[in-house]
Amino acid sequence: MAGRSEYLDFSKGMLILLVVIGHSIQYVTYQESGFWNDPLFKAIYMFHMPLFMAISGYVSTPGLVSTGPLVLARGKASSYLTPVLAWGALYLALLALHGGPVLSKTVLLREFLGRLWFLWALFGSLVLVAVARACGRYWAGAIVLMFAALLAVPDIAIAHLFKYTFPFFVLGHAAALAKLRAPSPAGLAVLAALTGLASVACFALWHDATYIYVSKMALTAANLPNIALRYAAGVIVSLFALCVFHGAWRLLPGRARHVVAAAGRDTLYIYVVSMYGFILAEQLSKQYLSPPRDAAAAALVSIASGCIITAACWLIGRRIAASPAAARLMFGKRTKRRSLELGERTVPDERVT
Repeated sequence: MAGRSEYLDFSKGMLILLVVIGHSIQYVTYQESGFWNDPLFKAIYMFHMPLFMAISGYVSTPGLVSTGPLVLARGKASSYLTPVLAWGALYLALLALHGGPVLSKTVLLREFLGRLWFLWALFGSLVLVAVARACGRYWAGAIVLMFAALLAVPDIAIAHLFKYTFPFFVLGHAAALAKLRAPSPAGLAVLAALTGLASVACFALWHDATYIYVSKMALTAANLPNIALRYAAGVIVSLFALCVFHGAWRLLPGRARHVVAAAGRDTLYIYVVSMYGFILAEQLSKQYLSPPRDAAAAALVSIASGCIITAACWLIGRRIAASPAAARLMFGKRTKRRSLELGERTVPDERVT
């Protein structure tokens, strides 16, 4: 699992597909009604964002170690917040053309904070860890104090989502510092068996109120078990998913493995475009799809639509990013020309991403 390995990119590719399938369950299959109890939705939402954040913490470690907090914050603000502002402004402009409530507080918060909340959480996590690392050998203690302070912040806007995902970013960063690697095949089999059984237990205990979107991070006696299960499942199911991803990475044909890894390198394109693409997908589903008959039918519709939407958004994102100016504005990407064996093409400048 070292550095920017193909396995990590493959895992990110699998995760972004699960993100889109999860949103397909909500917006396409169930059309925002009755999706909390869907078994596939539950399985995905127990771990997909925690693991995404942990991998982000892992791969961000070289930059966190070598870059000061001010320089890193300035660069990452450009990378992560530019697309939030650009896509939010574009959507509001289109909404205004159709006579929508552009200046309402709800709409503004949704478009500039809620819709692409993961980018805000990633940016905030990077900045806090960079600041903590400036404390030298006391950085871990600084992280604990920061998290305690975060827990005291009211659950307004997306604060609860940041509180939820921040510890997983820290865990990923700590794993990179400790130079953790994949265990031997025998060790991986044991880990998969243990975490698989524990994942089943987490699945059985998980209920509607466990979702971060439902009970948030309120530190009440009634909600503490939900928070504890949420974090435990995030760690346990993420480890099991990494074992499954590793097995798929080893067993899939090389071409399929490379395609998934390529999607993992383009997760930003897929994530951003799909979040706005689901506005259209939901409207189409309400016109042409009926509610699912059972969980199996729901899973079939969700997986099929998720794969189609992922591919379409990936293609659209790459088309947009083919223009350096558009890549900079819509995705916060600076591009450079890099010579390849099969010719030249424009690729993201990894020093910025």
